[in-house]
Amino acid sequence: MKSFIAYCIVLLLSLPLHADQGRVLTATSPENRVVFFELYTSEGCSSCPPADRFLSRLKQQNIDDKQLIPLAFHVTYWDYIGWRDRFGDRQYDERQRRQAKLAANRIVYTPQFMMNGRDYRRYNHFDTDIKDVLSMPADYKLELHTVQNEHSIDVDVVTTPLNGNNEPVSVFLAVYEHGLSSDVTDGENEGKELQHDYVVRKLYGPYSAEAFPSRIIKMIKVENDWDLAKGGLVAFIQKPLHPDVLQAVHLGLHH
Repeated sequence: MKSFIAYCIVLLLSLPLHADQGRVLTATSPENRVVFFELYTSEGCSSCPPADRFLSRLKQQNIDDKQLIPLAFHVTYWDYIGWRDRFGDRQYDERQRRQAKLAANRIVYTPQFMMNGRDYRRYNHFDTDIKDVLSMPADYKLELHTVQNEHSIDVDVVTTPLNGNNEPVSVFLAVYEHGLSSDVTDGENEGKELQHDYVVRKLYGPYSAEAFPSRIIKMIKVENDWDLAKGGLVAFIQKPLHPDVLQAVHLGLHH
C-alpha cells in the first residue's frame, strides 16, 4: 500500500499543474494473456448492425476485462455510398489494412472481427478460443494510470517484460464510448436507428517501448462530444512488424 501511495504522489507531481484536482485511477493487466477483440464496422454497411449488436451483448453480460477487451473501429471507406459514419476515422482504415498486411491477408471487409490482431471467423468456437488465449501466460505486463480533469486525461502507461521477453513493442491507447446511436437517413441502412457500444472515439500511437520498464506519458484532450461517464481507456501492445496483440489493459473512466 505504501508503494502505491508513493507512486500516486510521484505521478501527481510529474503531471501538469491542472491535474492536482483530478482523480487517480489505475489498472494492471493479469498474468494471463487478455483477449483483445476488434470489430471493424461502418454505419454505411448493411451487414454490420448484427455485428454491432453482438458487441453490445458482450457489454450486457458484464464481461471481465481481465479476460476480454472489445473495441469497435468505425471505418470510412463505405462513406461514399451515401452515408457518412460520424464515428469513422481513416486512421482505423489504415490500422485494419496494416493488420491484414502484417498477417499476410489479401482483403479487409466489414464487419470484420480480429482476435488478438488476426482475422477471426470461428464464431461457433468463440468461448473455446477465448479459453485458449486465457491459458497463455502473458509476455508483458501493462500498468495504466490516469488522472482525470475536466478537459483532459493525463495517462501513464508502464510496460514491463515477463518471462525473459524484452523485445521492443508498440504501445497504443484508445478512448472508447458506450451508448451511442445514429438515425441513418441515407445509404444501405437508410431509415434505421443504429446503436453502438465500445466505439473507439480516438486512437493514439504507436509509441515505441524499447528500454524496460518503459513509460509512455500522454495528455489526452477530452473532446466536447465525448461522454466519459459512458466510456473507458484501453492500452494495448504489439511488436512493430507483427500482427499479434500481446497484451491489453482496460480502465473504466466512470468510477
